[in-house]
Amino acid sequence: METKDGIIGILIIALIGLGGGLGFIILTGSQTPTGPTTPTYSSGLPDDWSTALNSSYFMFSNQTHSDIMVNLSFILEKVAIGLNAEKYYEDPGMGLKTIVEPNTGIPVTGIHLLDLLYYMNTPFPGQLSFDLYSADAKEIVNKIENKDIEEDVIIAIAANKQWLAESPLGESWGNFSLVGEDTGVQVINIKEMAVEDYWEVDVYVDGQFKFSMDPSNISSAPSTTYDYGYQDNDDWNFNRSVTGLNLSTICKWAGMDESKNFEVRAIAVDGFSTPFPWKPALSTSDVYNGLEQSSSNWGRVNTTWVKLPADINDGKPIIISYKQQLLGEQNPSGVQNPKWVNGPQTWGVKYGPYQLIIPGMTRSGLVGMITQINIDTVPIADFEANQTSISTGDWVRFDFNGTIHNGPVNQTFWTFNSSDINVTATNNYVEWQFTSPGNYTISLEVQDQDGSWSKPKTREEYIKVV
Repeated sequence: METKDGIIGILIIALIGLGGGLGFIILTGSQTPTGPTTPTYSSGLPDDWSTALNSSYFMFSNQTHSDIMVNLSFILEKVAIGLNAEKYYEDPGMGLKTIVEPNTGIPVTGIHLLDLLYYMNTPFPGQLSFDLYSADAKEIVNKIENKDIEEDVIIAIAANKQWLAESPLGESWGNFSLVGEDTGVQVINIKEMAVEDYWEVDVYVDGQFKFSMDPSNISSAPSTTYDYGYQDNDDWNFNRSVTGLNLSTICKWAGMDESKNFEVRAIAVDGFSTPFPWKPALSTSDVYNGLEQSSSNWGRVNTTWVKLPADINDGKPIIISYKQQLLGEQNPSGVQNPKWVNGPQTWGVKYGPYQLIIPGMTRSGLVGMITQINIDTVPIADFEANQTSISTGDWVRFDFNGTIHNGPVNQTFWTFNSSDINVTATNNYVEWQFTSPGNYTISLEVQDQDGSWSKPKTREEYIKVV
């Protein structure tokens, strides 16, 4: 992955709305963009960019700016950067995509919608409107990024290797139209695009909604910056400073302090969660003390399957981040990954807008596009026996005396002497007859009505049978 893949977004420059907007703003590039040195059909644009209708435009507004005139010349200038950008270039440019419009069968070329939001200083969009059409940014991002869907959504500027207005579609499509790769045209002849509110992150505790966080909550409450390390055999390297809100702060806001026994997962718009669904969720200790290297969630280095050294991220907190800064390290190929001279940049909607950064975890487990945080109380297993020194053939009753949030107990799982004897019960106790002498180690795991399991509680050589 190129560094530019990770910088879709810009520094938050305005989280407080400015009364009355900022008037009339024109975004325009040079009037005769040159385009790539050797145009190819894969770009989908006419070979001669000097024929572009540079003065054509649509209006853009967000929470802090109104009446921004987005000219075709501005778009083409950023497209040229995207087509010619050097690796690790700080300005990623706008990406092009050519799709076959399903309703007409005509190849249509446009810019990625999320790239436009990047250049419009809109890293945290909520509800989007295009003229009379309205859409949730989260739904659009899910279409684009969900691996089970992966539908490109573009703002078309050309069709059939002609500028859109001059193409066979031009009479109705105008200069700009919103098109989905599978769903086809959604808005033709766009005149205005507006971002009406912010992307929010909903927090749930035991399945009950607690509150929503908007960008101002995350960036001002208070945000902290930490340096995180990453070791890998690829040319990406994660070493950078990351700024955001400690996950422990969010848990405290939700009433889940260090005295509570809980688990946390962050959910992205496509339903993906971190930690991975097949791994344990983040525990109370993980949230408040950081991951230990012995944790199953501690990262390994891709194909080498070697654990990351403990000193890389030891003691650093898990955070919900919204911006990052490259540290200027050298990658394994010896190429300098330059520190951004313009300062930190937000993840932006395409690669965020928020990422859960877990120290010690490789980037494969860092989920972006976070829309929900689930905090679930989990049982605490504990037990006692009615007698611990017995004779062969005696019965012993073991009673659960731990804590459970959502009772009664759904299931208990008892283990005698490691895995020699396993007993599953649906009540708070189990009775067992010991038919052989020896010292028995007893373990208990408890499941609540929500399906959450406790960590094992083990008492070594607890029962002595003679």
